[in-house]
Amino acid sequence: MTTYIGRVVSVPGKDGFGFVGIKSLTKSDGSDHDLETANDIFIHQDDCSATLRVGLEVSFEAIPDKKRGEGYMRAMGAVESAQCELLPRHQPMPGFNALMPLGGMPNVSLEIRRLPVHSRMKAVPEELVGKVIANKPAPEIPRESIEVRDPETVLRRFLLHLYPALELFGSDFNVLNADDTEFDQQVTEAIETQEGLGMIEQVEKTRQEISAFKKTRATFSFLHENGLVRQDAILPMKYLPDIFMAVPVWFFWITENKKSETNVSWNSQDPAVSAQAKYFCDQFPTQRWYDLFQMFNRRVRPLAQYKGDIIPPHVTRRMKEATVLFDYVVIMTPYTDVAGRDWQNLEWLRSIDPYLVGFKQGIPYFFILGRFSDSGTFPLHNELVADTIAFLKANQDKLAGFNEVRLPFWYIGPTQAEGGRRSTWRSDANGENGSLGTHLQSFTRDLLAAFDRRVLFDWLRGGTD
Repeated sequence: MTTYIGRVVSVPGKDGFGFVGIKSLTKSDGSDHDLETANDIFIHQDDCSATLRVGLEVSFEAIPDKKRGEGYMRAMGAVESAQCELLPRHQPMPGFNALMPLGGMPNVSLEIRRLPVHSRMKAVPEELVGKVIANKPAPEIPRESIEVRDPETVLRRFLLHLYPALELFGSDFNVLNADDTEFDQQVTEAIETQEGLGMIEQVEKTRQEISAFKKTRATFSFLHENGLVRQDAILPMKYLPDIFMAVPVWFFWITENKKSETNVSWNSQDPAVSAQAKYFCDQFPTQRWYDLFQMFNRRVRPLAQYKGDIIPPHVTRRMKEATVLFDYVVIMTPYTDVAGRDWQNLEWLRSIDPYLVGFKQGIPYFFILGRFSDSGTFPLHNELVADTIAFLKANQDKLAGFNEVRLPFWYIGPTQAEGGRRSTWRSDANGENGSLGTHLQSFTRDLLAAFDRRVLFDWLRGGTD
């Protein structure tokens, strides 16, 4: 018999039964189900090895439900569907986690030769590139830049994975040509009922969730229209350090009301920690990542400061659209020669080929919206990481420039600061003697040692001592 996977959307009362939402249902291989019914699937606790609860994903076989009559189905032999990564190693699962059915990539696939468009790239020692490959950056992400089959279905299931509760409102998870008539009606009725019961906080939460859902759906429509539903373009946030090490110097799109604040930071010897730095630091609650990100991005560089590779027209157009859809739009560059004014007398022949990247708060993925060469995410990536490593080896002594301010603003994690996070560097709070620059020199030595041990990216995420 065919195995199906779906999500429990209702467990009424305490009678030991519930219903699997027909809209969440797929075959176990991720394809559309073939059941001839529009009704939710009945499931009894006696036929399920896991405790029934709303949101539970189950794998099961389906038989006609004779008790309820024609057109109704019942789940049999149900077991909980295991959670998996974006690119599962074995059987795909529902939700966006399941929609990229390729497994881990063999090490040999991590090496990609230069393309003609990269002929201007500086020479990087092959031995160093080999060590980058040995560190296995983003090992589960395919290196091919190919759009997935049926991208609208992929994005629809991704939305369902991110906002499962909205299925109960009759929401339309279609990315293209969505019809919100029923959805908006049910939302309005729910909010009016909540207001009548005095549930003001819940009303606000509901409105925020609906707003976030519609904005995300619009963002996914943009991805679809621009051919960006690719396995190398929608990456789990956990792989941000792997990409960051290739392109650590960032330029941000800044809203008009934040430009004066950004300008102030560039006129200050000791700028306050920016909201952008806090957001990206908090993606990995480890001082290693905090230090690395701020070393290169202590001050927010606005797009107006960008001076580098000529930006192709399609990237410029895409960037303009993205500023309306994403919370953060960034040109991520390998321009380590402009790492920051706190480093002492930097000189470095820069690399080429930046990325345009979008981030949305609350979504644990980031989106590669463009590469200036239009060659995909990974061509030249290993060489760019190698160049960053070479830059750190050659310039770590120049981090002494951070010692010029006695107690500088610096984002410090909760394990390093008493009473929670601080925004001022204190050597005693970090169990060290010395100023910030001295600490960063020590940190860089540890980073290079982790690179030599072939564990750099896990080390940056906080693992592997």
